[in-house]
Amino acid sequence: MHTKSEVPNFPMARSVSAPLDPPPEYAKYRHEKPVVQARLWNGKLIWLLTRYDDVRAMLGDNENFSTMPTRPGYPMITPGRQEFLTKERGTLNRVDPPEHTRLRRMITREFMLKRIMEKKPFIEELITRLLDEMAAKGPPADLVQALALPLPTIVISNMLGLPYEDHDFIQERTSAKLSLDPDGDPLEPARAQQDLIRYLERLFRKKQENPVDDDIFSHLIVEQVNPGHLTLEDAVSLAELLVVAGHETTANMIAMGTLLLLKHPDQMQKLRENPDLMPNAIEEMLRYLAIAHFNGNRVAIRDVEIGGQLIRAGEGVFGLLSSANRDENAFEDPDRFDITRNSGHHVTFGYGVHQCIGQTLARVELDIVFRQLLARFPNLALAIPEHEVEYKWHAFVFGVRQLPIKW
Repeated sequence: MHTKSEVPNFPMARSVSAPLDPPPEYAKYRHEKPVVQARLWNGKLIWLLTRYDDVRAMLGDNENFSTMPTRPGYPMITPGRQEFLTKERGTLNRVDPPEHTRLRRMITREFMLKRIMEKKPFIEELITRLLDEMAAKGPPADLVQALALPLPTIVISNMLGLPYEDHDFIQERTSAKLSLDPDGDPLEPARAQQDLIRYLERLFRKKQENPVDDDIFSHLIVEQVNPGHLTLEDAVSLAELLVVAGHETTANMIAMGTLLLLKHPDQMQKLRENPDLMPNAIEEMLRYLAIAHFNGNRVAIRDVEIGGQLIRAGEGVFGLLSSANRDENAFEDPDRFDITRNSGHHVTFGYGVHQCIGQTLARVELDIVFRQLLARFPNLALAIPEHEVEYKWHAFVFGVRQLPIKW
C-alpha cells in the first residue's frame, strides 16, 4: 500500500513536448506496477489499469464491474462530472445489463453497416461541399471550423432528425458538458447537459405530432415511446448521448488525425501512394491517439482480482485506454505511428457490451474525409509553427482548438 505522499494524483498531465502521447507516467506504471493506486480531486483512492490485457478484462467483465455513476465508489474525474453524472437518468453508457441490453437493442439497427452505407453518398457529397467551400476561401483555413466540426454534426443531425441550423448551440453545449477544466465552474457541465436535454425534449414533443420521417427520433417515437416500451424522458436521454458522442469524438479525430499525418510526412506520403491502406491507417490513428482518454471508468461490484491486484467492492477503477493502446505486449514498438501495422484490436472504442455503438459511422466518416483531403490537397501543411497549436488539455475528449492549414 502506498503512503499518502507516494500516491499520484489523477489525471496526470500530458507532456507539452509530446502532446499526442499519453502521460509519460503510464509507461512507467506498465513496467513497474501495472495496477496502481491514484488519488482523485476529492481525495478518494482509485485503481488505474495500464496494461492492455487488464483493461480489456475489466471492460468485458459486467459481473464484477459497473458503469453506473449512482453506485457508491464510482470514480468521478472532476467535480463537474460528479455534478451531472450523479443526477442524469440512466442511459445507454451508464447502465449495466440487462437494462443496457434492452436500450442498446432499440437503436442497434440505426448504426449497423447496412444503414451507415445507405448514408455514405450523403456523407461523401457533404465532405466534397465542405472542402469546396474551404478551397474557395483559400488558405489559410482552420480545419476544425471548416471541416472537422461541421461534418459529424451535420451527419448526426441528419440521422437523428435535428435541424442543422442549431449546430452552433449543439457544439457549444457539448463542449461545455465535456470540459474537465479544474478552474472552470463545476456546475457548468451539468447546466450544459440540461440545456441539451430541454432542447431535445422540445424537438421530441414536436416530432411526436407527426413522426413520419426516416430518422432516429421518429423511429424511437413510433417503435418505442408510443407503444410504451420507453418513456419520453428516457428517449431524450438516449438521444442526448447520441448527439454528444455522435459528433465530439469524430470531430476531434478528424483534426487530430490530420495533425498526426502532418507530423509524419512519410506516412502521409505512403497513404497518398497507396490509398488501399486507408482502413489500416484509420485503425492506427485510432490506436495511436485514443482521444476518448478517460472513457474506461468503472466501480467494482464485488471483490475481484485483476492483474494480480485485489480490488475491493466499492473501489473505483480507470481502465486507461491510451495506455492499453501503447502496451508493448499488445503492439510492437507501440510509440511508433505506422499505418501498415495491424492495430484493429485497439481499445479506443472500448471493449465488451459497452463498446461504442457508433464506431462504424466514425470509421466511414474518417475514411472518406482522409481520402478526399489527401487527394485534393497534395501540399497540405500546417499554417503555423507546430508549437503554436493549441490543445484542449482539459477536455474529456482530447483534441485541438484550431488547426490552421495551408495547401
